[in-house]
Amino acid sequence: MVSEEFLKMKYRLWHSISFWQCGTMETGKNMRIWKKKMIKLAVLTGILCMGFGSVSAEAAKKAQADFSDFAGSNEDMAGGTVAPELTYEKEEDTLRLSFDTKGYQERYYTATAFKNIKLDTEEFAGLSFEVRNNCDTAVRMNFALFEEEGRTIDVGAGFYVRLQGSEVSYAKVEYGCFELPPDFAGRVEIPFRILAFQDTGERAGETAQIWGYGMICVAQQEETVDLSFTGLSFLTAEETVDAGEACELEIEGEDRAFRPKVGESNTPYQVVVYNMLGEGKPAEAVFSLKAPCEQAEISAEGVLTVGSKCREETLELKAETAEGLTAVRKIEVYDSWTNSVSTDNGFDASLADPSEIAPIVTMAQKLRSPRTLWLIRGAFVAGGALFLIYYLMVRRKNRSGK
Repeated sequence: MVSEEFLKMKYRLWHSISFWQCGTMETGKNMRIWKKKMIKLAVLTGILCMGFGSVSAEAAKKAQADFSDFAGSNEDMAGGTVAPELTYEKEEDTLRLSFDTKGYQERYYTATAFKNIKLDTEEFAGLSFEVRNNCDTAVRMNFALFEEEGRTIDVGAGFYVRLQGSEVSYAKVEYGCFELPPDFAGRVEIPFRILAFQDTGERAGETAQIWGYGMICVAQQEETVDLSFTGLSFLTAEETVDAGEACELEIEGEDRAFRPKVGESNTPYQVVVYNMLGEGKPAEAVFSLKAPCEQAEISAEGVLTVGSKCREETLELKAETAEGLTAVRKIEVYDSWTNSVSTDNGFDASLADPSEIAPIVTMAQKLRSPRTLWLIRGAFVAGGALFLIYYLMVRRKNRSGK
């Protein structure tokens, strides 16, 4: 209705100006009358323009995705929920979320902060935000969206989020959270493809509309959480990282490598590359030991060899693909049970090392040599002959004495 009146007034103003410009006003009196009318029309037009502009601005005003108007969870230590302290700075659109579990009983605690807002997300394919971990320890968190039905959607278990700090890395969601490294400062990127319904674990995929969003933070007893959030953005498909691209390399194989008493052992390892959806496939990589070690080596193909003289208790394996993905894994070096078994009274019942029994074996071999055997036989013959001679001499002496 306002716009219609505005157009009518605009038409009248244009008509008046045109009529005045054509010189149809015959007298000065009429000129003064028309000037007064034009002034009134101009004032009225200005008022209508301001009103129309304000209405248009009001109509164009939309809900903005930011970190204002957040509310935190309530204190309920028995149920494992704590109330975070929320501080918002409007100028920089920065929300600081902090809490600690000092003096709490041993368990995990959850703190949430959320904002109720209706947003159409049909044209978007992901979101990102900047976060600073103000702690010198890792912090576990997740980001959630809320549907009209009240269902919660967050990053699903086994999926990866992208962390853009001083360098790009990926954090895997385990037990409902991903980890922000100590002192991390950077951007977290979450494609909608890695979102899942919290109640069922099923992938949510694209979302057409949300009714809120927020953060979920988890801490154990005697821990502190202190995070600062800013720069929330919903991303188009072109701006969102492809969740299907390779992002993480993992070394798979035994957790321990055997150190034999004699010789050496061989333990094979291989690598698997994962995308942000947690989908893995075998990959080719070059293996190496992160630090050189005596009596331990790994082939480029991933076969770890440990010798009997290896003195290391742990080894660090490294794998790198041609695309630049790297992985490091610690492997424990262990002995056979025959090398460490003991009796009830603490006596070492381990099998002896061959080097320890080498002198005994050498002595036995000398006794069995032909030369030694002939010497032994000769000694027996000579001894027997001497005994026989002595016997004959004693017997003859006894007979002559009779």
